[in-house]
Formats: sequence, C-alpha cells, structure tokens
Amino acid sequence: IVDTFVYAWGDFRPLDRWIEIMEQRLAEMPEFPSPAIAARVASGMFMALMYRQPQHPQMAAWAERVKRVVIEAPDPRTQMILGNQLLLYYTAWIGDFTSARILLEAVPPPAGTSDTEPLVYIAWRTMQAGYHWFMAEHEACLRAVRDGLATAERTGAHPLSALLVSQGVIGSLTAGELDRAGELLRGAAATLARARPLDRAHYHYLAFLDALFRGDAASAFTHAHEAVALAPRRLPR
Repeated sequence: IVDTFVYAWGDFRPLDRWIEIMEQRLAEMPEFPSPAIAARVASGMFMALMYRQPQHPQMAAWAERVKRVVIEAPDPRTQMILGNQLLLYYTAWIGDFTSARILLEAVPPPAGTSDTEPLVYIAWRTMQAGYHWFMAEHEACLRAVRDGLATAERTGAHPLSALLVSQGVIGSLTAGELDRAGELLRGAAATLARARPLDRAHYHYLAFLDALFRGDAASAFTHAHEAVALAPRRLPR
C-alpha cells in the first residue's frame, strides 16, 4: 500500500490512516511470523513516516530497522530501491552523512546494465548521485546522473528519472555549470505532460533555482509562483 503512494508521488495525507492501523496492529501483535514479513513492515512504516510524519517519535527506530534490511537483504532490488529511500532520509532529512556513506559502501554495486534489472542499476546510480550531490562532489554526481538517465532512456525504466534530474540540476548549478543545468531542465520540461503531481511542482522549483542562479528575477518569480500553486493540493498538511 505504501509503495503506491511513493510511486504516485502525489497526496501523502491518506497515509495517516495506514500508519494508525499499523501501530494498532503492532500494539496487539508485536511479533512477526517471519523475517520476510518483519522486513516488509519495516520498509512500509519507514517510508510512510518519512513522507508523511517525519516528526514521529519512532522515525529513527524504523530507519535503523530498515538499515538492517538493506544491508542484509539477499536480493539487489530490495537493497537498491529501499536503500535509495534510506539514503534520502540520512542526507536530506537529518544530515547524517556518515551513515549515508556507510550505507553506500555496505550495498554492493550491481554488475552492470547487461546483467542487472534496469531499475536496480538506475537505483544504484541514484544513490550515488544523491550522496555525491550532498557532499558537493559535483563531477561524481553528474557522472552518476548522466549514466542513470541514459539507462532510463534506453530501457524505458523512468520511476527515478525525476530524482536524477533534480540531483543533476542542483549539482550543476552549485558547480557553476549553468548550461548543463539548463540542458537537464529542458529534457524534464519535455516530459511534464506525463509527470506525476509533485514532479510538476518540483520541476518549477528547479526552474526557479536555475533562473535565480542566472540572475533572471522575473522568471524566478514566475516559476516559484507556479510551484507554490501546484504544491498545496498535494503536499502534507
């Protein structure tokens, strides 16, 4: 259930109900029938809280459970997809870059696009790009972004493309590579018609940053206004 909200990338408010239901169930039945079910519950609760209730007193505890799931998972897909969410929590949510690095080093890289499910490979590149972006390692970030987007374009696996574009645009702007940022934004603009709700709002946020770096106050205001206009219908309240 939680996965549907994450992939839809729209209105997370209904997750309040599912968080409450799971907390009630856990109070009644704190033991899990199998490690696989325990791991699935941990990943669902972690993502539900991260996107809807990051102030929750058990947020850190669920993150720790998910770290164990990611490190010990036998399949690369679980490691990469869930590892991406955990890396985002460590970097963007709480600024724990040491834990982010430990996580990145603990998850083995996939063998390559020819031997790996495309989404798994793209998720690995997204993890790399996100970490290098937050560490101001611009070239490493942009290498991961270019490779991830090229793989998505070649295979049609686009669930993480918006996140890669975001990392690439901000990484380019902070590196002073305005032409590269503009190229990524033009590519993103061409996909807005099929974009998810928050992707559209985030695109205008990125366009606002791009205009701001270029000193174009009028365009910056227009994109900021559009981002705000799109966001209230979708963002948690």
